[in-house]
Amino acid sequence: MLQSFLFRRFAILLLLTSFFGCSRKTYLERSNEDAALRDAVRKITKNPSDTEAADAIPVLYKNIKSTRLGRIKSYSSTVEIGRWDLIISEYEQLQQIYSMILNSAPAFRLVTPESFSDRVLGAKDSAAAAYYALGIEAMEKGGRSNLKKAYDLFKRDRKSTRLNS
Repeated sequence: MLQSFLFRRFAILLLLTSFFGCSRKTYLERSNEDAALRDAVRKITKNPSDTEAADAIPVLYKNIKSTRLGRIKSYSSTVEIGRWDLIISEYEQLQQIYSMILNSAPAFRLVTPESFSDRVLGAKDSAAAAYYALGIEAMEKGGRSNLKKAYDLFKRDRKSTRLNS
């Protein structure tokens, strides 16, 4: 009797788990839009007739582009030197999305992505100039700690240049 009771409970639990475990979120319901877009592009590349992915790609691209450009605008309004790393990162993410869509013919038919390579380079140039100027300021102050700070800023300047991208 105890065994049949446990068996029934196990069977019910198994059925409920399989029923609720099969439900998955659509591309537009996911919280991580970047991953959802990546998955949708992969899916439509493998199966160009996938309507769910085809419907989601233009919406996700528009949302991601808008969100990232909004962040860039927000970062640009600050005066903190670290903003350049954030701006460059956002532009590089947008450029990766551009490349991903460009490399998928079915996705490219749905969206005309914008290239951000010129903005990546422009942001890197601006970052290099800002780091260089701060490094010069630190050197002019003198002292060991300021010279160490200048060294670190010059390293970041070098890291931000086009040649090292």
